[in-house]
Amino acid sequence: MSLNYEKKENFAGKAVEVIGETYEKGKPSSLENGKWTHKLESREEILYYLQNAEKYWYGKDEEE
Repeated sequence: MSLNYEKKENFAGKAVEVIGETYEKGKPSSLENGKWTHKLESREEILYYLQNAEKYWYGKDEEE
C-alpha cells in the first residue's frame, strides 16, 4: 500500500505534509468482507497481529 501525502497547515500556520486516506475505498459486500481475519493467511501472521494490537496485554513488564 502506497501512502498518500497531503499538504495542510499546522496550528502555527506552517505548511506540513500529513498522511492522507489509508483505508480501502468502497463498502463491504458481505459481513465476511468487514473482518480482518481473511486478510491474514498464516497462524504466525494472526499471532503477530494480535500481539501487536494487544501489546498492553502481551507486553513484558520492565523490572526496575
